[in-house]
Amino acid sequence: MTKKPKAFKIPDTYVLVTIFIFVAAILTYIVPAGEYNMVTNPDTGLTVADPNSYHRIEQSPVSLEQILLAIPMGLNRSAGVINMLFLVSGFLQIVNDTGAIDRLVRAIIQKLKDKSILVIPIIIIMMSILGAIGAVVNGVVAFVPLGLIIASKLGLDSVVAVAIIFVATYTGFGTSPIYPTTVQLAQKIAEVPVLSGFEFRTVMTAVTTLILILYTTHYAIRVKRDPSKSLLAKEGKFNKEAVEDEELGELKGKDIIIVATLFLGFGIYAYGTLKFGWGTEYMSGIMFAIAVVTAIIARISPDQMVKSFIAGCKGVVYACLITGFASGISYILNEGKIIHTIIHNLSKPLSLVGNVFSSWLMLIINTILNFLIPSGSGQAAVVMPLMAPLADIVGMDRQVAVCAYQWGDFITNMFNPTSGTTMAVLGLAGIPYSKWLRFILPLCGIFIIVVFAALFLVVNFGM
Repeated sequence: MTKKPKAFKIPDTYVLVTIFIFVAAILTYIVPAGEYNMVTNPDTGLTVADPNSYHRIEQSPVSLEQILLAIPMGLNRSAGVINMLFLVSGFLQIVNDTGAIDRLVRAIIQKLKDKSILVIPIIIIMMSILGAIGAVVNGVVAFVPLGLIIASKLGLDSVVAVAIIFVATYTGFGTSPIYPTTVQLAQKIAEVPVLSGFEFRTVMTAVTTLILILYTTHYAIRVKRDPSKSLLAKEGKFNKEAVEDEELGELKGKDIIIVATLFLGFGIYAYGTLKFGWGTEYMSGIMFAIAVVTAIIARISPDQMVKSFIAGCKGVVYACLITGFASGISYILNEGKIIHTIIHNLSKPLSLVGNVFSSWLMLIINTILNFLIPSGSGQAAVVMPLMAPLADIVGMDRQVAVCAYQWGDFITNMFNPTSGTTMAVLGLAGIPYSKWLRFILPLCGIFIIVVFAALFLVVNFGM
């Protein structure tokens, strides 16, 4: 009797990220070092790459010391995000332990009865809008626990939770007609009118959000009918909590006040982000205030607050550390001085094909670069000064180059292993990276088709 070969199993996310660090280190020995001169545009005040300034520099392969420092340096660079994750999760646990959110969600689902699945499109639309206006992108991880609660009450798994919160936010962000540090920044660099093409991009946001709704709802219905269809069924992580559970008691007036306080805090943060440029530290401070108010309303003792806070922090240790691990990859690529060389060589084929294919190549290039430069604004600063003149060379509207950059930055955000946010969300939700790929890659394939079609329309008919 022959033994069945063991099925290949994708390693844990920590193992994968560590492998990527070593691969990045090897590339610094193979890929020639080079860089563009970064200059300040006197008209806009923006620091960008000079597209005609690429030059080889002395090879800078990373040392063993730098490889060993990649993870601690990544953790240092991600300190702000990590602090936010710990603090927000800890304070949110205080709110969650009151049972107010559970009771409200259950009440809504019971009100909807057989139509409880409608909660999914409602949440997706809300998060997509918030993502498009830039209100929650940096702090989206803080919303994941709410998604987990909603999915739990619907009798669904963590995959749905991440889809309705994280994917929805980044769908709005990636197609946004107004996002300041992506589309507006790219338009400034490309010297096209800021917010031009607003209508077309708004349609893109609506179309991609609708696709996400249909895709996620289809998955949710399948899982609802047969829990074994859950991607997490074999992981023992499928949440089968019954909506009808009476242990929580009835919804009370103070529950409404607690939840209203929570969303008021999120609203204040969203306003402050748009109006004053608040960072993630403000989210932490607001959540602290919400936790104190909640404790007063629910009559929670200080000692119990501490216990809840610590429990919330424990739940995000995996997510916090993976954020730093992922940042170690970009540390290695930067130290090895090879990012600009990769960009320079990727841009060469654009002059060899027609406008439509050039736009598609631009998209593909930006999609690849998003793995190397997860920051949207950082990618714009390096890429757009190169793409804009390239568009001129091939006789293409610069607006097309802006679209290719923006939408290239969009798709890979959903599964980018070098993105601390992506890995933190998956860690927080307890979703193995391999399982997530099974859910998200078909969706990304649909998005790619949509984006290719959109670029075809923009090239041929304009915006």
